[in-house]
Amino acid sequence: MPGAAETLAALAATPTVHQTVLTGNLRDVARIKLEVFGLDHHLDLEAGAYGDDDQDRSKLVAIARQRTADRTGVLFRTHDTVLIGDTPNDVSAGLGAGIRVIGVASGKSGADELRSAGAHEVAASMAECREILVQWAELR
Repeated sequence: MPGAAETLAALAATPTVHQTVLTGNLRDVARIKLEVFGLDHHLDLEAGAYGDDDQDRSKLVAIARQRTADRTGVLFRTHDTVLIGDTPNDVSAGLGAGIRVIGVASGKSGADELRSAGAHEVAASMAECREILVQWAELR
């Protein structure tokens, strides 16, 4: 995904941001994929939630939030949690968990499909996601 590494690095430099993974993939598969593309450096993989935790992706959000709280001592409330995903299933998982969702139309799913799924915002790239997150932070 173009811009992913740069966006993860920039967000990692923000003290109020904690980044992890939520995926339907098994934990080991997700780790390998992220390592291969050099995207694991700025992610707390131990705080993530994976397909071997639960098959219901919206339940994975709660698992990741709890693991993040356990690891950081900070409970990220639902309005402080954002899921960035590139499929309608990702959007559904975030909406089902009551969190904000940014759809990224750089994968298999297009902008219209992600909007129809209910994404709060749709970005053409990961770099655009960062811009959306900055705008949301400024509105708070």
